[in-house]
Amino acid sequence: TTRLGEVEEILATRPGATTWEVAERLTWSRTWPEIQGFIRRSALGETLAHLARLVALGRVVRGDGEVDSWSLAAPRPRATDRA
Repeated sequence: TTRLGEVEEILATRPGATTWEVAERLTWSRTWPEIQGFIRRSALGETLAHLARLVALGRVVRGDGEVDSWSLAAPRPRATDRA
């Protein structure tokens, strides 16, 4: 979807970004500083859900450290590349 692509674009320019860093760079109906309280927590949860979906699709990997970090997965070779 569009949101998954937006997350991937962010990670392409900011490998190792945290969930927070990805969320604050996404396009929302308001600017990130205007999003507060429960709505901000919801936005972070939505961002985490998108990151988890991209991990399940093999397009993003989570870093190993204590603080969450995300990067694009290395592209897998296509069948035509292996011939």
